[in-house]
Amino acid sequence: MEKVLTLLGFAHKAGQLAIGRSAVLTAKKVYAIVLARDASEKNRLIAQDRQVAVHMCGTKEELGRILGRDQVAIIAILDQGFARAIGSALAD
Repeated sequence: MEKVLTLLGFAHKAGQLAIGRSAVLTAKKVYAIVLARDASEKNRLIAQDRQVAVHMCGTKEELGRILGRDQVAIIAILDQGFARAIGSALAD
């Protein structure tokens, strides 16, 4: 999971993440979604509606810590390369 959190940090610095429910809903091109394991059912439904790979990773607090926020439940990955790398890291 550490590798995934590091990749999310890099993607955030590169401006390739939409963080939070409203940002995910308004993002135009999404390549993958990362959901906190303790995300609400609303966030899970939003992730399913986007029809992209959905990855469960960490808690809201763990995701928030890496992204400089208190808690983050849902993240859209806006770059295909980062989406692929995160999916691979989670598969390992």
